[in-house]
Amino acid sequence: MLESLKMILNIPPQKPTYEYLKKLIGNKPVHFVTTNQDTLFKKFFPSDQVSEIQGSWDYYQASDTSTDQKLYSTKKMVAELLPKVKDHCLPTELIPKSDINGSELILGARGPQFLEGKRYFEEHQKWNKFMADHCSEKILFLEMGVGRMTPMFIQEPFWEMTQYLKHSFYINIRVVLVKSF
Repeated sequence: MLESLKMILNIPPQKPTYEYLKKLIGNKPVHFVTTNQDTLFKKFFPSDQVSEIQGSWDYYQASDTSTDQKLYSTKKMVAELLPKVKDHCLPTELIPKSDINGSELILGARGPQFLEGKRYFEEHQKWNKFMADHCSEKILFLEMGVGRMTPMFIQEPFWEMTQYLKHSFYINIRVVLVKSF
């Protein structure tokens, strides 16, 4: 996992998708709501314009969040622990643990133990503030690549807001690979 995280956090995207998106948007007010935990949007856009509503691989969290709601830096942990990996294994005694309750740390991303704590609510608040500030203006809800696993987080709210906001429009861009027989 540490080797994968190092790659994810350090290797640039292999295609210029985010650069194209920056050009397309120009200087218009924008906010991105993403269920991707790969941190790519924050590499290309200011963090106040991005809501990572299902967590981020930038953080670890305690597996027991009942007493530890702290987030731990993934980058710091990867830098400290990766040199200690031998034959693709980290010694058991080095597995990261919570400073507060001693539970193992897990990625701070959507799952059964996902921490819906302070950061989670701040991410939603950024999105809500953007909508409150711009709801009377023309708004384009541009949905890109949302699959069928998480329609309730982006797709369905976009549909609903497009229905109720007078000057809003909705575009869905999803590449579907079709196999010929």
